[in-house]
Amino acid sequence: MTAAEFLFHRGVALRFGIAMAALAAAFAAYRSQRELLWNERRRLERITATLERTRANLVAAQQVAHVDQRLAEERARRLAHYDALTGLADRDLVTDRLTQALAWSRQRGQQTAVMLVDLDRFKRINDSCGHAAGDEVLAQIATRLSHQLRETDTIGRLGEDEFAIVAGGLETLAAADAICAALAAAIEKPLSIAGRELFVTASIGVARAPLDGDEACTLLRNAGSALHRAKEHGGRHLTHFAPEMHTSSLRRLALENGLKQIRSSPGFSLRYQPLFVPSTGHIHAAEALIRWRHPTLGDVHPSEFIPLAEQTGSIGAIGEWTIEAVCEQARRWTFAYGYAPRLGVNISPRQLQLPGFVSALAQAVRRAGLAPGALILEITETAFVRDVAAVRGTLQELKECGFLIAVDDFGIGYSTLEYLRHFPVDIVKIDRGFVSGSTCNPVDHAIVRSVTMLAKSLGLTVVAEGVESREQLDLMLEIGCDLVQGFHLASPLHAPELAQRIWAADQAPDAVRAGASSG
Repeated sequence: MTAAEFLFHRGVALRFGIAMAALAAAFAAYRSQRELLWNERRRLERITATLERTRANLVAAQQVAHVDQRLAEERARRLAHYDALTGLADRDLVTDRLTQALAWSRQRGQQTAVMLVDLDRFKRINDSCGHAAGDEVLAQIATRLSHQLRETDTIGRLGEDEFAIVAGGLETLAAADAICAALAAAIEKPLSIAGRELFVTASIGVARAPLDGDEACTLLRNAGSALHRAKEHGGRHLTHFAPEMHTSSLRRLALENGLKQIRSSPGFSLRYQPLFVPSTGHIHAAEALIRWRHPTLGDVHPSEFIPLAEQTGSIGAIGEWTIEAVCEQARRWTFAYGYAPRLGVNISPRQLQLPGFVSALAQAVRRAGLAPGALILEITETAFVRDVAAVRGTLQELKECGFLIAVDDFGIGYSTLEYLRHFPVDIVKIDRGFVSGSTCNPVDHAIVRSVTMLAKSLGLTVVAEGVESREQLDLMLEIGCDLVQGFHLASPLHAPELAQRIWAADQAPDAVRAGASSG
């Protein structure tokens, strides 16, 4: 091989080697690039998968949030329109359902009934068994009532122990009565509460459309009037609305508003009915009786507004006003004449339960400069059966302060001779019913004589109430009653009239002076 050929072949080999090296480098670069691309692809796939999972999670979260929102809205709606204790509709929802029932029944020429159900004496359950037991009673009663209704009926809770039932599509009044009968029967079944058996009754007021109104608010109002009338019968009573009940409701509302303004109203005043010594005719004491002339209704009898005051909670304010007015009158008489007769003040059973009653009474007497013995606290016998231990404690406090305690209307209801023995009583006032019958009914005569003998043997003063004739007066004197009171002797008098009777010609009876000085 020549030198030229060698060089040629060497050059070719060199170029081939260079080319192969370049090819190898290129292939290596390709492999590296392909690996990078593969890795990038896998990275992108992972990112895509992550994004997909994130999107799915977001969609699921949105769905959950939507469900939660709907549940929250439903929960809020139930809290807003359903009673938390019983799960029943509230007043707004009952009114709305009643409006719908009225429209539905009107289109079909049918009737709609609203029934208000109020549990009788429910407060006693709370007071005696506790509020937890009371709540359980309400929950069980709500369940029972619901089970007596059709699917189209609505039941709601309007107050503490008041339920409302809306029943549309009724053909006759008898259909509403049948529903009421079923409700009453369900309520009166025994209840098992905290291991004890309780019995509950209810009063029901009914109003129907279109007879008693064609608007929801009117029907509810009229059903309320019927319910109030039902409760006036003492409970466990069904009453249908009558137009005159609306007038009665308006009168009741006016009286309630007036009772709240006793301190600013000039319509309240006092009369004084004397208590006489039957043997001498001398005035020994006087009972203060409240009177009320309403600005628009005129004279309102105490038998009407006193029970209303007890129901509405106004009795405390009336009692305070009466005590202050009596103390002020006694102070004026003492200032003018040097003494005053003992004055009797009627005390409501609810007043005895008011916190601070004894101290407030003592302060009122002290402010007037009187001795506690200047007042006779007349307490009706119904007070003695309400929380006996508490009443005995309150009366004992009053007795220790120096007040005189009288049992008013003795024998009319719950009185037993045990009260005279176990309660700190000074005076027994025999109810007028026994006194009026004592001259013609041997049983009443025997009762008056026996009570008088027993009370006097216990050292108590006996007062005969309601003496209406000379014959009754003579009999009370013969039996031995210490004092008598009634229209035969004197009707309730204005303060100046009583002063005239006592201090006429400056001849005050010794009994009056003794009563004033011994207080």
